[in-house]
This record gives sequence, C-alpha cells and structure tokens, in this order.
Amino acid sequence: MFIPHVEHLNIIDDTAVITLSMELKGNYSGEDFESKFHYIRFWKNIPYWNKSSWRKWKDRSCLKEL
Repeated sequence: MFIPHVEHLNIIDDTAVITLSMELKGNYSGEDFESKFHYIRFWKNIPYWNKSSWRKWKDRSCLKEL
C-alpha cells in the first residue's frame, strides 16, 4: 500500500485544491522500478439531503518527476 504525501491544500469557499506526491518502488515482470509522482485533486462541498459533504470533484493524472 502506498500512502500519498500532501504537499499543498487550499480551500476557497466551497472548493478544495490539494496537491499530493507519492513515491513508488517495486518490481514488475522482473524489472525493478522507482519513481516519484505528483498529482492534483479538486474537492467540492456539495449540499446533499440538507447536509453538506466534501466529494471528489475532479482528479488529474499523475505527473512523473524527472
């Protein structure tokens, strides 16, 4: 299991923007690999049945660190 590291969290009104990084190491088909990835997620506080809850709104692909 890989746990992402939160780099930045910005909350503006009902929208949260979070940037994360994650380092992956392993072996695939006999080949060792190691890479660090950065990605971004957008969350929206959406009213739902007289309550509000944070829901993932958008999720963008990983960007491999060079």
